[in-house]
Amino acid sequence: SDEGDLLIKSDNTFGTAEEDALRRDFTVNGLFYNIADFTVIDYVGGLKDIESKIISTIGDPDIRFREDPIRMLRALRFAARLDFSLAENTARALQKHRREIWKAAVPRILEEILRMLQQGAAAESFRLMDKYGTLKIILPRLGADYADAVTGEQIRKNLSAIDGMAIPKDRLAPAFLIAVLYFPSFLARIRKEEGSVDRLRQAAQVLEEDLAKLHFPRLQFERARHLLGSQHRIENIGKKKIRPSHLARTVYFDDALSLFELTRPRSKENRAIVGRWRSLGQSVQPESPGKPAAGEKEGEAAKKPSRSRSRRRRGPRRKPASGGSAAKSDSQS
Repeated sequence: SDEGDLLIKSDNTFGTAEEDALRRDFTVNGLFYNIADFTVIDYVGGLKDIESKIISTIGDPDIRFREDPIRMLRALRFAARLDFSLAENTARALQKHRREIWKAAVPRILEEILRMLQQGAAAESFRLMDKYGTLKIILPRLGADYADAVTGEQIRKNLSAIDGMAIPKDRLAPAFLIAVLYFPSFLARIRKEEGSVDRLRQAAQVLEEDLAKLHFPRLQFERARHLLGSQHRIENIGKKKIRPSHLARTVYFDDALSLFELTRPRSKENRAIVGRWRSLGQSVQPESPGKPAAGEKEGEAAKKPSRSRSRRRRGPRRKPASGGSAAKSDSQS
């Protein structure tokens, strides 16, 4: 842009309460509570916007979104959670700068997507992402399927099902949420490749189209892939070549069954299938938690014989060479 790069590289600035409020992103986020007299201090017009049910940036939205593109996703998430609408200038700026979202750090983009799924307003969050053009930019595979009459309707139903779950959404693993989100896209891929029976491969292809660029954690990716790939086995319990005890022993069995329940019609037949699996799950010994070994078949825990160590006499322990030290690393949550 000929106006220069406005991205904020560092924001560790201290000042007065008013200066702090003006640095925040949205007016509804810039309110302070005075414990001395139990009043709300409003430097940015946040109370008025709350009354009007509007999400509005503090200051010029064109500048605010270019300073930190992740604010565009935060605006949509806040609007969805609060059942607010975007202020006109905020909406125009979001649509104008939506392609700059990839200037934000990738982990922050993924974090916002997961928050949309975890905060009880997933259906509305993704509707707004589609409306303002950010869905196809961040998740092009899902965005294309969301626009499809059949697959899109199923995606919206699945998102509403997540919102309706009676447990705190932040307790749901990212792998499970992603599997619910992409299950309709997975079914569409199966219909497209009728001759293929390699469900794990199909699941991986669907997920990789969007999640590779988002650097979705590999362990969670593998779990989501197995959740999707196991659905045909759940549906076809009792049929030949289905070895139910293997699936029932896996660490992801409960999530796989929950995925089936959440994404299928509540018919008598499906309730019977779930009942049979639950009975089976109670009768087998589950495998130890952990990631399946490379090359391990779906649903089978790695059962490698442990090699017993023979006791042997050791010589005197040598003193380590001087000059070396173990590197320490700090991690941030």
